[in-house]
Formats: sequence, structure tokens, C-alpha cells
Amino acid sequence: MEQLTCNICEIDIPPEHDGRWTGGHNPEPIYVYGFDLNDRCCGECNDRVVTPARLKIMEIRYERRRDAQP
Repeated sequence: MEQLTCNICEIDIPPEHDGRWTGGHNPEPIYVYGFDLNDRCCGECNDRVVTPARLKIMEIRYERRRDAQP
């Protein structure tokens, strides 16, 4: 398998889980420029950037639904 590069920090994605996983993480919603399975991010960017962005989106959606209720 070819070496994947993080679409966020642009470093080579290191293996995780004792070297058994080399596929990185889904970078959405931070990196969405078309659907390509090679669009991946490293574990550090996933933890520091992607996951907090996903949680913020969930929070905003929850608040909008709450505010829309009569």
C-alpha cells in the first residue's frame, strides 16, 4: 500500500495500532474537496482538528433544533 499523506498537516501518516492500520482517518468536515479515498488525515490532526470540528457542528445543529421548537 502506498504511503498516505495527511491532507491537513501534509506529513506522512504514520501507522497506528501497533502498525496494523496505515489508512489514517476521514478528514471531513475540515478537508472536503471531492470524494477521494486518498483524502485522509493523521491521528494527531484527527484528535486536534477534525473531532472538535465535528463536535462543534453537532452542537450547532442541536441548538438550531432546540431554538426551532415552539
